[in-house]
Amino acid sequence: MEEFYHLQNAPFKNLKGFFNEEKLSQEFINKWCIPYYFAIFNREPDEELLKIANVKNEISSDVILKLLGDKNWRTRSTGAYLAAVLNDKSYIEIIGTHLLRSEGTYAGGTYSFVLAHFNTPECSEYLDSYLMYYLTQYDLFFDQDAVMESVLYLDKINNTNKLEKYTEMWLNFIHGKPYWKATISIEKFEQRMAILKSLAK
Repeated sequence: MEEFYHLQNAPFKNLKGFFNEEKLSQEFINKWCIPYYFAIFNREPDEELLKIANVKNEISSDVILKLLGDKNWRTRSTGAYLAAVLNDKSYIEIIGTHLLRSEGTYAGGTYSFVLAHFNTPECSEYLDSYLMYYLTQYDLFFDQDAVMESVLYLDKINNTNKLEKYTEMWLNFIHGKPYWKATISIEKFEQRMAILKSLAK
């Protein structure tokens, strides 16, 4: 039986999730998650993230995998962001799978943001698969808006027009949702991306 009801009919429901075998220590969480997760989660540009530069040389594969493998949105978001800070594309599959499976609240916005940073064909496929499914799930208030922002951003920097095929789906999805806006704006997205790019140099 599928653990998450929203995946029961999803075309990617058989994708295998990535999970730790052991629980993270509080000491590890205090060092690698708590100082950063809120700034990462914040949809506003947040220069608090620049503090990551102080520990950049300490970020290892072990740190990123432990964060990504935890079941908490805070740690997962932080792990995805730190992978982007290192410009390490080897984590794309884990991050993309986390996005598609949407196993926890809030983290999807960070996943799609990081995929936009990596900007590979594989990343675009994950974003496309997400929208093609979740824009048809009208009762799921997930991260559809954040993924739309990522696609628009990639359209701008890649000189493409992929967002156009989702316009009607998006308008249908937000119908009856007064807090969802019809117009997709990436001004703040770009400001946040500039901070990430400065860390990833």
